[in-house]
Parts: sequence; structure tokens; C-alpha cells
Amino acid sequence: MKYNVKEFTKNVMNNQKTWRYVGVDDIKLDVACSVNIDASTTNTGVSLLGYNKELMYLISIEREPKENPVAYKLEYKDFMKKLLLKHQMLGNIWYEEHFVQYIDAAKMLYMLRSTLEEILIEEKDKLCNQYREISNKKWKSLLLAICGKGKCPIGSELEKKAVRECLIEAIPSLNHPDVTQDELDSLGVGFVTTIYGDSVELESKKKITKFKFETQFWGADDDDEFFDNFGDGAGYIPKRLLDKGLIFYELNNREKFANAIYRQLADEDLPLVLKFSSKKYGAVILEYNIHEVANTNEFVYAIVNRKNRKSWGWEQIWLTENMLQC
Repeated sequence: MKYNVKEFTKNVMNNQKTWRYVGVDDIKLDVACSVNIDASTTNTGVSLLGYNKELMYLISIEREPKENPVAYKLEYKDFMKKLLLKHQMLGNIWYEEHFVQYIDAAKMLYMLRSTLEEILIEEKDKLCNQYREISNKKWKSLLLAICGKGKCPIGSELEKKAVRECLIEAIPSLNHPDVTQDELDSLGVGFVTTIYGDSVELESKKKITKFKFETQFWGADDDDEFFDNFGDGAGYIPKRLLDKGLIFYELNNREKFANAIYRQLADEDLPLVLKFSSKKYGAVILEYNIHEVANTNEFVYAIVNRKNRKSWGWEQIWLTENMLQC
């Protein structure tokens, strides 16, 4: 793992800021800041943004080409733990929910996702930061609205271009080849969450439109085990969607199973993986007759596809031996 830290001139308007490289031990904070994170399999962007919307630091945490994913996760975790423990001025932690564009990267993304929560649990006597997640589409739509760019474009590359243009207009010194897209995305998350603040306002609120869907259920004790069994999705999702990504969403124990599916797939032509605790959603377990899956695993994972797309070729909901493994 390698990283670089960019320190922005302090007590200067954002549009006049310049930056320089500093060491991690040179980070100094005199105002309360949010920690905003956009993680990927190759690079993680972190922004430290004052609650007055002043950009303080951008950090790029890069995975080396041949670095083992678990080794990267552990080094990333160690880096973030030291950062949080050293700087008590760091407050809310905002993490961009993953959009899984390539299924073979899913396991690593969800391994990284647990990092900050692990730190907060392990250091609960020393840290009291609040951890929240915000959806990829939600923050981009809000940021582009703030910038007067209109609706969020469709397509990953167009989204990146729009976000980059928006932030460079606000802070021209970001227009530099050493400023990564992941750092910019983390900053975009920071601006949106600082301006809107309340997590309820930042949740996606899509109108519920009902449709028919097909579902398979898997059981696993954690995300790693699920993605190990799921692999690249071949045989479980349509062949034409294998390289299109998937949506991964964890139920919050309050929302209805079907409503979550309608909301998550309202505008998407993608497979959905819906995770929930095997100790909750008894009505779903009863309706789909998945008692064995629930009784032998910590979590149930529903793989969902809309029926009004090209059929997956399933005659009915079915369970394979792999789904029943604990």
C-alpha cells in the first residue's frame, strides 16, 4: 500500500486554495472535520472537510499492483485507525455505498466496507465517531444540483466527468493529474453531507412502482462467504448482465422486503443482492419456505431479478446445496 496526503491552504476560500504534499504525521486540524470515503479495489479516496465546508486534506490510499487484497485491507485499516485515534477533531464518517460494476471485485469491496465499523467497535472506548453510508447515485445527484449541472447523467464515465467538472469549478487547484477520481468522489460526498447533514434526507426515496420479480436465496455467515460461493454470478444472473455490475443492499430490519426490492430496482436493469439477518423477517422466511437457510446461517442473501426482463430461465424459486451451506 502507498498513500499521499495533500494539505490545502487553511483559512482561505475554497476557490482560492492551493495544496502541497505532506506526510501523514504532518496532518494538523484546528477545526472539526468530517471524514468522507470513496473506496475501490485499487485506490481509496479520503477527504477531511471542515463543517464550515472548508477543504483541509485529500488522501489517496493506493493498492500496489500485486498487493494481496487482504494485506491491503489490513494496511488501510491500520492507517485509518491511527488517523482517527490521533485526531479527535474528526467527527462524522461518511462512506459511499458500493456500486459493484464488476462482480469479481465484489468480495474485496465488501471486505473494505466493514473496515471503519470494525475500527469503531474495536476502539469504542476511545472513539465516538458516527458512521453513515450514502448511496452513490444520491450524493452525485445532489452535488450536481448544487453545482447547477442539472440531472445526474447516465453512465459511469459521464458521471465521473460531471463530478470532476463540478468540483474543479469550486476549487480550481483540483485540476491536477495527481488528484484522483476517488479523492474527488470522497470530496463530493463530503460537500453533500455537510450541506444536507441529516441522514434521513440523504436516503434515496424512490416512488414505489410494483413489478414481478424472481428470487433465489442463499445463506452465509458473512459477505466474504457469500461472495466466495456466488463467484462471478454465472448461472445465477443473466449472461447479458454478468459484466454490468450488481446492486448490494442490506435491509435495516424496518423496511418491507418487497418495498426494498421495488425501490432498489426502480430505475436499474441490474441484479440485486438483498441481505438480511436470519433472525429477522420471519414472514419472508415463511413465505418463501427458507427455514433451513435461515436456521443454519447468520444472514440470508436474496438474489433478485425483475421478471419483465429477459427470463433467467428459472421455473420457480429454488435452492442449491451451496445455498444451504453454513
